[in-house]
Amino acid sequence: MPVNCQPQRIPPGPQRTSCSAKALHKRVLRNGGLQNIDPVIDLYNAVSIQYAIPVGGENLVAYADMPRLVIADGTELFDTIKCGQAAHEIPQPGEVVWRDDLGVTYRRRIRAMGCTR
Repeated sequence: MPVNCQPQRIPPGPQRTSCSAKALHKRVLRNGGLQNIDPVIDLYNAVSIQYAIPVGGENLVAYADMPRLVIADGTELFDTIKCGQAAHEIPQPGEVVWRDDLGVTYRRRIRAMGCTR
């Protein structure tokens, strides 16, 4: 299946975006298992699959100061990867994001973290 590398104007809504636990479960069913990434991440994934809940953690050493949950003003920088290439995005004003002193560290999926559907 080809990858669509066209920019999206509107981020996927909760009806089109699975929570992380559900997406992980789909990946296991599709691929017959999970690849080993790192012992800690592998443990998070195993717990997430076993109990069907989103589980994860952060490397606090990698942050510039403490991470914080904020409402974006639309000027924050978010470094990401699109189609295998480094890319920069700017969150929409009013979007809820995690950030540190350098910029946004996590965005868009916060509303889906609870698996409320």
